[in-house]
Amino acid sequence: MALLALSGAARDWDEITSSGVLHVGMRDLSPLARDSNSKEYPGFLYEMAQTFAAENGLRLEVHVMDSFANYWTKDGEILTQAGRVATPDIYRTIDFAAEAFTITKPRQKLVHLSPYIDNVELFFGTNDSPLREYKDLIGKRVLLYESMSFYLVLRDALEARQIPYETTYIRPEQDAIVFLKPRVDRKDKVNLYLFPAGETTDGKLVYHYIARKFADASINDSLGIIFRLFSNSYYTQNIRPYFPVNVARTQLAWGSSHESTVLNAKIDAFIKRYKDSGAFSEQLKRYTGMSLDDYHALIEMIE
Repeated sequence: MALLALSGAARDWDEITSSGVLHVGMRDLSPLARDSNSKEYPGFLYEMAQTFAAENGLRLEVHVMDSFANYWTKDGEILTQAGRVATPDIYRTIDFAAEAFTITKPRQKLVHLSPYIDNVELFFGTNDSPLREYKDLIGKRVLLYESMSFYLVLRDALEARQIPYETTYIRPEQDAIVFLKPRVDRKDKVNLYLFPAGETTDGKLVYHYIARKFADASINDSLGIIFRLFSNSYYTQNIRPYFPVNVARTQLAWGSSHESTVLNAKIDAFIKRYKDSGAFSEQLKRYTGMSLDDYHALIEMIE
């Protein structure tokens, strides 16, 4: 769907209900967010957003996001990288993002974040060479998207530990990784392979490249890893989680404009009600075989 601005500013509840349509941004081809190719499992967050829309007598209209950077861009500048505080342009087009946004202080300044589940950010990679701590990353190839928070988190973590790293920009081409400039992997540094900001975001591609051993490791949310491993037996056989990026727990959230105060309150209340009723846990179990209590018990075991 083309991303056409609805108005000059983010809509609040009166304007949304008057239109009868709820505009929601999400990435496609992900069992966690949206999978338009699957009738049985159209997407965990998509089903949640559908329920929210239906409860309020609204028709859900999905705006597919090709790049994660779209959620954080204002006037062509990626706010999370520039350190500037403003409402991203996308909220003139969508009412909220049904996404897996890790809650961070810089992001909270930009948008209202509605948490729905606890999270641990984890390194993951192939089964045959498990990594157990940061120093094990030296000499390895870590594949990330520059536009996603995992890159900044890893960069800061490496610098805090005085672990050297070298950054290389890449692009996908058929079934291979292409370097934008000639380079040689370093054995004395962490080799960061980055898809540039603005590159079409495809989380499945990262798992594919690691399973095919074009890279050694990447980072994802604990919930995202579980969804990938449960949805694809090839990944289950070839990929495993390694160790936490940080000791501190985080949360995953939907995002909406700070200006949409009534919408924000309704989203927060819906998520609480959806979880308290057991519907969230039942849906999680249908997608992953794991209830919410099972999921919480699992992440509590991660050190």
